[in-house]
Amino acid sequence: MALDIYNGELKGFAGVPDDKDVREGLLKNYMKDLVKSTIEAKINVKYVEPQKPKDDSVSKEDYSVEETAINAVIEFCLSISACDFLFTEIFDLLNSLNLRNKFIQNLEPFIISGQFRREIIPESILKEFL
Repeated sequence: MALDIYNGELKGFAGVPDDKDVREGLLKNYMKDLVKSTIEAKINVKYVEPQKPKDDSVSKEDYSVEETAINAVIEFCLSISACDFLFTEIFDLLNSLNLRNKFIQNLEPFIISGQFRREIIPESILKEFL
């Protein structure tokens, strides 16, 4: 729903301008905060609550939550043209949660499909693929 408001597909919200540039400028930081707090809430809960089996194996459900969250944040950042945010704050957050490799693995299909052709991917991230 937030993306629909950001993209101007839902209208009539008090204080949300109809002009695309003004609306996006006004909402972009809010959108970044929204996606970061959502990722923190969804992924961090798993690490705060002791739900892992004692043998440290990762269940399919655990991977699914992480994979879904990572894919969603990549798509979200592409949608709002916030790849700098993706490769700085979000990358740092995922790295701090030991999800660096999963982020890189989930990023690869987006790159291969050409979704980043108009974006700048930091060299440090590209080196991860070599």
